[in-house]
Amino acid sequence: VGYVGSSGINLLDYNHNINTALLASAANPVNGFNTTTTANVGFRVPYIGYAPAGLQATSYDGISNYNSLQITVRKQLSHGLTLQGSYTWSKSLTDIMVDSANSNNAGNLAQQYGEAWFLRPQRFIVNYSWQIPSGGLRGAAKAALGGWTLSGVTTIQDGQPFTFVDGNAGTAYGTNGQGTTSGFGRAQMCPGATYAQIATPGGIESRLGGYSGGPGYFNSSAFCAAPAIMPDGVTLTSQAACPTCATLFGNSGVGIVLGPGQFNFDNTLSKQFNIVERVHLQFRAEFFNLLNHPQFQGLAPSTGTGGATAFLPQPLNAGSSIITSTSVNPRVIQLGLKLLF
Repeated sequence: VGYVGSSGINLLDYNHNINTALLASAANPVNGFNTTTTANVGFRVPYIGYAPAGLQATSYDGISNYNSLQITVRKQLSHGLTLQGSYTWSKSLTDIMVDSANSNNAGNLAQQYGEAWFLRPQRFIVNYSWQIPSGGLRGAAKAALGGWTLSGVTTIQDGQPFTFVDGNAGTAYGTNGQGTTSGFGRAQMCPGATYAQIATPGGIESRLGGYSGGPGYFNSSAFCAAPAIMPDGVTLTSQAACPTCATLFGNSGVGIVLGPGQFNFDNTLSKQFNIVERVHLQFRAEFFNLLNHPQFQGLAPSTGTGGATAFLPQPLNAGSSIITSTSVNPRVIQLGLKLLF
């Protein structure tokens, strides 16, 4: 049993936006403009002539930290069995998503600090090899039934964190979008809504959505349209009250909901036949996802390595996220013969 931790500084921040538009008002004009609209967003940038998401730099200003409890159990070979089990309970935080930091205001890395997109908070792995005893078998029975070995790897782990994106959020800054490198705005939580209310209840098979039925993986009614800002650059309103107004970024955090977990068995049954002293024939039957258990990954629509971000359906509250892909294949059986000499 042990504690394992790490701290990272000067991490790669690829294609970091450095030209995000500023909010302009009569009290705080920007480049001679005292209004904030989507029409003048290209003139409210620090460097006129470049689009808000069109001037980027690669820097090394990201940070991370990792803390974990790790437990390992090992059984050395005895009575034909060897085994190792490993359990990790961890938390990893960073202000970098995949390899960029362009979520909401790219100039403020602190507000992008949250669960790492690759984190799996709990992970259990066990691998084993068992030489199946043949008992008192003799002759042809021993030749056919003896000498078999069962081995495998079992993986049980949490899903990865998701950050929710609203492609309509952040138009006042000019970096609204759907890409981790081009910039995007995070979703806005509805008044009174909590992160605990985002994920729909029940087993994963009942939450797929779409043709599979069920409500979908998350409840989009927990999110509302991003707040809008009037042209005066001061007065806030809602998109419903001013559909043409520029929008601000949403207030939801990074990595606030875990995706589907994984429960997988891979096994091998093998036997070696001794033909002569230095020539052996090995038979292997390999089973991937032995139990044929469906294991799901990602949300639709989604993007980012490993499905790090999930986009809200548009218009908001018109539906829930649908799971459309699996993290492992259905059961695959592979047979093989190997001649060793």
